[in-house]
Amino acid sequence: SHGAPAAAPAHAGIRSSDVLPFLLLLLRSDNELAQFEAALALTNLATLGEDVKDAIIRKRGWNDLESLVASENPKVRMAGTGGLCNLVTSERILKEISSKSDKGKRHVHLFLVLSQSEDSDTVQYAASALANLSAFEPALELIAEGEGNGLSKLVELLKHGEEKIMHPAAHTLLSLLQDDPNGKWTRRCLELGILPPLLLLRQTLSPQRPCHQVAVELLELLAKTQGTPRTTAEAIERGGGMRTGEKREEEEEEEEGR
Repeated sequence: SHGAPAAAPAHAGIRSSDVLPFLLLLLRSDNELAQFEAALALTNLATLGEDVKDAIIRKRGWNDLESLVASENPKVRMAGTGGLCNLVTSERILKEISSKSDKGKRHVHLFLVLSQSEDSDTVQYAASALANLSAFEPALELIAEGEGNGLSKLVELLKHGEEKIMHPAAHTLLSLLQDDPNGKWTRRCLELGILPPLLLLRQTLSPQRPCHQVAVELLELLAKTQGTPRTTAEAIERGGGMRTGEKREEEEEEEEGR
C-alpha cells in the first residue's frame, strides 16, 4: 500500500493513548512549528493500527488535520496531508465514503485537489491516498468523476516526472480501468492522452521498478480494449501522432483493412 513515510518509532514505554491528547493540543495551537511536528507525529501514530486510527478520528484529529491543509505554510500543509493519507483507510472514513454521503465525497474531493499542489511531498501523499482508496470499490466512481474530472488529474500526474508521484497515480488508474465494464473511463483516459506518458515510463524506467510494472500492466489492459489502443501505442512508438475519438479510431480500422 501507499502511505506517508513513518518517522522513527516512539519509545516502547510510551503508549499512543498517553501522547494523543497532547499531540492534538499542539495540532490546535497557533504555532506553526508545533502544528508541523504534531502532524508528523500523528502520521507516525496512524501506522500503528486500526485502533489508533479510530482514536485519532474520534478525538477530531481528522478535522484538525483537514484544517492544516488550508494553511499558507507549505510544510504545515504537507504534514497535514501526510496525516490524512495514513488515516484514509480507517474503517470510519471508508464507511463515510461507502455511503456516498456529502462527507464521503468531500474526503475524495480533498485528495484530488491536494494532488494538484505545487509541493511535491503534498502531491505524493495525496496521490498515495487516492491509490489506497482505489482498492476500495465504492471509492472508484468518486475518484474518477470527482472534482470535475478526477481522471484528468490522474493522467496529468503520470506526466509529473517524479516516480514517487507517478507510481501511485498509475496504480489508481489501473484500479479504475480494471473496474470499467462499459469502457467509459478507458475511453476518457485515451482522449486525455494516457498512452504517451505510459510508453515513456515503460521505455525509461528499469523493469524492476514498481512504476514500470504498473505502466506495463496498464498498457496491456488498454491493448485489450476494442483493439485500438495497441494500434495507437505502436503508432506513437513509430513516431506517429496520437489520435483520439471514436471517429478517428474507425478511420484507423478502415486503414488497417485496406
